[in-house]
Amino acid sequence: MSRVRRYGIFRDVAWLLIVALTVTLVGIFPATAGEAPAGGAEEVGIARERIAILDFTVARGVPRWMGRASADALAYAIVASEEPLWDVVPRQQVEDAIIDLKIPRKLSVADIQRLGAHLGAHYVAIGHVASAKVTRKPRTGYVQLQIKIYEVATGEVVNGAHVAERSPEGVDETKLLADALNRAAARAVQDMAATRLPLGQVLTRLPDNRLLLNIGAKDGVSANMRMSVIHTDLKTGETRKIGEITIKAVEQRQSYATIDWETQGIQQMDKVRALFTLPALGEAGRRPIVRKRRTVTSWLQGLIFPLIGLALLFGVIGQSRKAEKAPEVLSAQSLSSGEGIVVRFGKGGGTVLGVE
Repeated sequence: MSRVRRYGIFRDVAWLLIVALTVTLVGIFPATAGEAPAGGAEEVGIARERIAILDFTVARGVPRWMGRASADALAYAIVASEEPLWDVVPRQQVEDAIIDLKIPRKLSVADIQRLGAHLGAHYVAIGHVASAKVTRKPRTGYVQLQIKIYEVATGEVVNGAHVAERSPEGVDETKLLADALNRAAARAVQDMAATRLPLGQVLTRLPDNRLLLNIGAKDGVSANMRMSVIHTDLKTGETRKIGEITIKAVEQRQSYATIDWETQGIQQMDKVRALFTLPALGEAGRRPIVRKRRTVTSWLQGLIFPLIGLALLFGVIGQSRKAEKAPEVLSAQSLSSGEGIVVRFGKGGGTVLGVE
C-alpha cells in the first residue's frame, strides 16, 4: 500500500507539472496560428549588416559545381546560425549586379567595393575550394575551404576562415562531397563568429610619428601587431582607410604605435583595427565518422546478450532472501560493438558487465 501511495503522489505531481507547463506556454504564445506578432515584434532590435556572397573559385581537379554550391552552403550556414552574423543578400541580386556593373571574373579590391556599394552590402565574401575529394578507405568526402570577408568601406579583409571537414562513410560521391562541404561551411561560420579583432581609437599623436591608443593588453593588443587606421568624415559619413601602424609598446589599458604610412594626417579619434590574417589550416584530418555495418554474428549477439542479462537478473532476484529488497533493474542492453552486455541496477545494485 505504501508503494501504491508513493506512486500516486508522483502521478499527482506529474499532472501538476503538465498543467503548469500548459499555462506557461499559453502565456508565451497567446496568438492564434498564423497570427502575426502585434506591433511588428519581428522588427524590434538592431538590423544586422548585409553580406554578399560570390561563387567560390575552385582548384584544379575540383568539380566545377562546387563553386556555386560552396556559396550556397556558406549562405545557409550563416542564416541557420542561432545568432546570424549578417543578413545575406539574395543570390539573384548579386548575379544581376555582377552583370549590370560588368564585374570581371578576376576581382580587384576596387571591384569588390563597387559591387558591395551597389548592393548596399557592408561585406563581400570571396571563397576558394582548395580541395575536394573522396577517399577510398574509408570512403568519405573531404573538402577544404578558404574564405575571406572584405569590408566594403575600406576594402580590407576583416574576417575569414580556413577549414577542412570530412563526411561520414557512404557510397555516392556527390553526396559525400556535399556532406563534407556543408560541414566545412558550418565550421567556417563558427570560426568567423569567434573572430574578434582588437578595435580602438587614437588618443593623441605624439612626436616622431608615434601614436597613443586607448586599447592595450586587456583588449588583445600585443607588441609588433599591425593595425589599419580608419577615418570617418563627420560631414559626409564617408569611411576610408588612411594608413597603417605597428604596435611598439603595450600597457594594460593603452599602447604606443609608430606610423608606417598615411595618406592624410592621422589624428585624434581616428579608429584603429588589427589587420586580419587568414589562419593556417587547422587539423584537417579529423578522424572520419565511420558507421559500422552489422554482421549476422553481431546481430545474434545483440539478441542473445540481452536474454543473458535477463537471466542474470532473475538469478540475482531468486538468490535474494528478501524479495522487496531486490535491486531494481534500470536497463539491460548490448554493447555497440556486440561483444557484451551491460545491466544497470537501481540504488545500491551497481552495474553488471557481461563480455563474450
